[in-house]
Amino acid sequence: MDKIRESIILRQLVADYRQIAFQFKVPLKLPLIMLVDHSSLWGRWDPLKRTIELRRSLVDECSWDTVLYVLKHEMAHQIVSEVFHLPHSDHQESFQRACDLLCLPHFFRRASGDLRQADGWQGANHQSDKLSQIIKKIQKLFSLTASTNEAVA
Repeated sequence: MDKIRESIILRQLVADYRQIAFQFKVPLKLPLIMLVDHSSLWGRWDPLKRTIELRRSLVDECSWDTVLYVLKHEMAHQIVSEVFHLPHSDHQESFQRACDLLCLPHFFRRASGDLRQADGWQGANHQSDKLSQIIKKIQKLFSLTASTNEAVA
C-alpha cells in the first residue's frame, strides 16, 4: 500500500472513530490509529501506548463496513480501560457491555475469526444480489411504462 493511500485511509479512520464516539455518546479521547502488518490479529488496542492498531491487509481484503466493525471492536476495548476503568477484559462481561454501547454485532465481538466470512455474513455478496434484484424490478417497472395499455402504463 503506498504512503498516500495509507494516509487517506488513516484520515478516514480518524474521522470514523470520531463519528462513532459522537454517535454513540461515548466519551473517548482519540488514540493513535495505526495500520500494521500483523499476521494473526485483525486489530489491537494497547492501553499503555493508547494505540489502536489495525491490520493493513484488513482494508485491502474486507469491506469498509467490516473495517469499521473491527475499529468498533477495538474501541470497545478502549471503553473498558478508559471509561469503565477496568483491566483488560478478554471479551467478558465488561467488554460485552462496551460492545452493547457501540451496537456491535455479535459476530465482531469474538477474539478471532475469518473476516472475509464476515463480509459474506455482513452482506457484501448478499447486498450485490439484493441490488441486482432491485435493479431488475426497476427495469421491469420502466418497461411497463411503454405498455400500450394505459392502465398498466
